[in-house]
Amino acid sequence: MTTSDPQSSSSATRAKITELAFKTEEVLLLLVKENDCLRDALDREVRERQAETAEIRDRAQKENQELRDSLGKEVAEREADVKRLEALLGEHKKESAEAADRLREDLNKEATERKDEAKRIEDFFT
Repeated sequence: MTTSDPQSSSSATRAKITELAFKTEEVLLLLVKENDCLRDALDREVRERQAETAEIRDRAQKENQELRDSLGKEVAEREADVKRLEALLGEHKKESAEAADRLREDLNKEATERKDEAKRIEDFFT
């Protein structure tokens, strides 16, 4: 039976532990590097999404303001049309009333003239 040297066995164990520690360190460094890469990618993605969101928000606000402005102009135009039509209607009512008054006067005048003529004819024959 061979006896192994305790110092040699201890050195071999230390060498294996050291080798395992180096490999573990390499794996951990790779994991940290991968984590950093993922974090950088995630940060970049977050910035891109924030920029896109801001752009969409700005575009939506601009479109909303344009719609509000357009609606405001349309409302103002319609209100002006209503006022113009009301004024025109008022003029037509006034003209219609004046025409009705003239017609009534003419009819009354004609009726008076006919009555007068009828009276003259009656007086002539009597």
